Amino acid sequence: MSVSLIKFRTVLSILVVIAPAVLLILGPNFFDHGTTICLSKLIIEKDCPGCGITRAVQHSIHGEWKTAYEYNKLVLIVGPILFILWLKELLNLIKFFLEKG
Repeated sequence: MSVSLIKFRTVLSILVVIAPAVLLILGPNFFDHGTTICLSKLIIEKDCPGCGITRAVQHSIHGEWKTAYEYNKLVLIVGPILFILWLKELLNLIKFFLEKG
């Protein structure tokens, strides 16, 4: 693996690991208002299955489970999957630094 690829992977891993902290700082209502970027909503004016998932995840991170569920019921599946993926990336990053250390 090239040095530049290792550096890129390390920076990407660090960004992924600190992302939840940034979302906590932003507050639960940060994504509640504004223009949608959903193509389904913009073109045919219908919600897609993913509509509201960003807001739902943001509210669930802040412990607002009822609000998260109201935005998108898939948060019950997506939230735990995101947490598992985040935890895996955190453990990989720790392992990388311990081996390099």
